[in-house]
Amino acid sequence: ETKAKGETKAKGETKAKGETKAKGETKAKGETKAKGETKAKGEAKAVLDADDDEASLELDVINYLGPISHNGYLKLTKIIESKIERDSKANRLILVLATSGGEPDAAYRIGSALNYYYDEVEILIPDRCKSAGTLIAIAAHELIIADLGELGPLDIQLRKSDEMGEQSSTLNIFKTLEELQKSTLESFRHFVTDIRYGTGVSTKLAADIASNLTKSLISPIAAQIDPMKLGEHNRALQIAKDYATRLNDLSDNLRSIDSLEQLISGYPCHSFVIDRKEAKVLFNRVRGTQNEQEELLYRFARMYMSKVSQREMYRNNEADVQDFKLIVDLVTSSLDAVEAS
Repeated sequence: ETKAKGETKAKGETKAKGETKAKGETKAKGETKAKGETKAKGEAKAVLDADDDEASLELDVINYLGPISHNGYLKLTKIIESKIERDSKANRLILVLATSGGEPDAAYRIGSALNYYYDEVEILIPDRCKSAGTLIAIAAHELIIADLGELGPLDIQLRKSDEMGEQSSTLNIFKTLEELQKSTLESFRHFVTDIRYGTGVSTKLAADIASNLTKSLISPIAAQIDPMKLGEHNRALQIAKDYATRLNDLSDNLRSIDSLEQLISGYPCHSFVIDRKEAKVLFNRVRGTQNEQEELLYRFARMYMSKVSQREMYRNNEADVQDFKLIVDLVTSSLDAVEAS
């Protein structure tokens, strides 16, 4: 019994020590995190603060988060025009862009506006930048794709007329057609070979029979393709291609016409990830964050994204477009509130 009591006491002491150690480690982690956030605030203010600083006039930073829309375009141009009115607009811009896509017309207007107002346009991608976002990226003289950043195929999403809030992909329908054509050819070859060498009939008769069999197999599937819908998707894809060509005339960042074709039809699905390494194959000037300022922009963009409801943005088709100084102020005030509590 004495031995059992001793073991129980030892276990209790060990458990108590473990809990104390765990609490100490948790506290240490919290303090480390708080110190890191405090340091980030200080660094951000040192880099991005003070409108009167001459260095701040060398670079404008604007944050665009959410769907690409005409409303977002108007918000962006309003910010730039207000800078012109205050005589504080720089010649160089970094657009921090995170989006799942949107309207190609608005994307073209945004890309054109950036090149109209600024001599140097860089786009920093902290997260996903898909579809119409990729179209805007073509307008950049240089792409800064952060570690968690990614582009996507130049795939335009069209609203389904019979489904509320649902969209269909131009890439999906053309990939479906490719598969249908491939299946048709493979079926015909299979039937011809089997009939010709399986029955010994002439090649012409085998081909006629194979043609009828293939037709009966493929026709019900092909009948489900709406020609009007196919034309609509083809037109949308052509619009995206023409917009991309015009924007690349401004930036000259795509490596070749083959790069554009790859973006339009070279990937299997809308959500395909084009990371920094893949993007370097398509664009002339792509890199990661290279200095303290760019790393801070990336970190604060990520922090801001975690504090806003992106679902609401896409539901209401309302992009969040702000001068990045406001993003820093919002994030730092949020961190101040956490520290105070």
